[in-house]
Amino acid sequence: MRRVLGAASVLIVAGALYSVWNGFQTARDLRAAQDAVLDVNRAIGDGDAAERNRALIRLEAAASDAKGRTDGPLWGALTILPFVGDDAAGVRALSASLDQVAAAGGDFAAAMDELEQMPVAGGVDIGAVRRSQEPVRRVSEAFARADDLIEAEPSDGFIGAFRTPYDDYAELIASLTRAFSAADSASRVLPDMLGAEGPRTYLLAAQNNAETRATGGLPGSWSQVRADRGQLRIVRQGAGTDFPALDDPVIPLSADETTVFGPELGRFFIDANFVPHVPRVAELMAAHWARAFPQEPLDGVVLMDSVSLSYILGAVGPVNVRGVPVTEDNVVPGLLNEVYKVVLDTDEQDEIFEEVVKATFDEITQGVQQPQKFLSALDRSVLERRLAIAPFVQSDIAELAELDVLGDWTTPRAGDRMYLTIDDATGSKMSFYLRYLVEAERSCTDGESTVAGVLRLRQTESSQQLANLPPYLTGGGAYGIDPGTEMVVARLYGTPGMSFADVAVDGEPLDVVVDELDGRPVVSLVLLVSGEDYLNVTFTARGDTTGIAVTPSILDGSRDVELAC
Repeated sequence: MRRVLGAASVLIVAGALYSVWNGFQTARDLRAAQDAVLDVNRAIGDGDAAERNRALIRLEAAASDAKGRTDGPLWGALTILPFVGDDAAGVRALSASLDQVAAAGGDFAAAMDELEQMPVAGGVDIGAVRRSQEPVRRVSEAFARADDLIEAEPSDGFIGAFRTPYDDYAELIASLTRAFSAADSASRVLPDMLGAEGPRTYLLAAQNNAETRATGGLPGSWSQVRADRGQLRIVRQGAGTDFPALDDPVIPLSADETTVFGPELGRFFIDANFVPHVPRVAELMAAHWARAFPQEPLDGVVLMDSVSLSYILGAVGPVNVRGVPVTEDNVVPGLLNEVYKVVLDTDEQDEIFEEVVKATFDEITQGVQQPQKFLSALDRSVLERRLAIAPFVQSDIAELAELDVLGDWTTPRAGDRMYLTIDDATGSKMSFYLRYLVEAERSCTDGESTVAGVLRLRQTESSQQLANLPPYLTGGGAYGIDPGTEMVVARLYGTPGMSFADVAVDGEPLDVVVDELDGRPVVSLVLLVSGEDYLNVTFTARGDTTGIAVTPSILDGSRDVELAC
């Protein structure tokens, strides 16, 4: 018996020493894999395909070794031990997840090689898009498997030193999974949308964030874009005011739409994006277009705001307009503020906006030098809801159905979000000086979800200082609003079945009317923003939600709020 116990002790000690050694080796492998991932990203940014491929080889080797060390029975035994079991399981999940990513390295390299070939003079190489479809699909599937492995091992029980990098990786892999899922759908639908089977025509509406609208800004400028076998060109351009104000809505509005927005939603092209549901915005804009150009039907509408334009310029480089370099840094203040101070003719202001859009479009279609950087700018714009497309071809809609780029609040993921929108009611460009943010917390007790939120709004300067600006910027008091102040309509849309309570402005309770739109409860508030002190709107909402989508502002970044219990 003593010999048996002695032998068992030796085995236990040997197993423990082996586990410690194996843990050190695994940690080394995981660090090497992490370094390789950083090298891949760096090489992609530098456009160095050779270094990218070498880094992918290092990633594959390190991830494979880590997975091999954590697959065996000894590591499996660690996962059931007290105190360290959760962490051991997490390391195993991380190793397996990285191995899935690394195993797709060859497909990733192939997809990136085709990506480099897509931009050509005048547009996009449709052949390269089609050649990318299969490797992109396989990479998308690999990232989905990698994400599932991490999702299956939540970090709640991990030690702090491991939890943070694990959560960082989980966030990264989730975002990459979404990105490659979107790329998979895009690669399948792009050939047709780019005119592979016949010319397509799109209306590009440029949204001016200096006069805020629910989807970003007033659509003050537009471009008609023709796509034919991958070649892209702007056919004509104009201003939002080219479409005349109508006595009645351009197409019938629902009773709910009329109640929430009034007939203006359908009477004015520039008010079509009072509603944050992009497919409806596109439907209204297309109806105005059809009245003006009945012989040129549209295949879709694209919405893009000025901040999105700055992201794109950051990727493709500056453009020259009237002898002035337009860059990612000066395009927003230049187009949305300075031009109104130095150019008094409104037609010329519109022309300058159109020229900047045209110059940027030409820069893109002449051949993007850093495709990955350009696609990252587009992805950021979509995630911040500054860029959206509403196709009118049913097969395109079906292919893109679950993607954020559609701006469709009826999809399952978007349908779980509340919306808080800001619309200028001053008839001015004062939103350049408007700052707003939303803060909220969600609690879940006894199966009920409650959101307590606050909308804070202020101006960047005192109303007295802002009153000295040119009348075109302040509105000149045309609608009875004192120059230097801004009137906005804030609308809070709940998720279906949600209820609102305790709405107050600076602590003063409001007896609000709750309307309904597309099955969502809606509270509309007319607010006067004056000066640098915050105006605070507080509210309570009862019902399930995953977050609050907030109107994109003139500042870069997202104002959205994620909510979890």
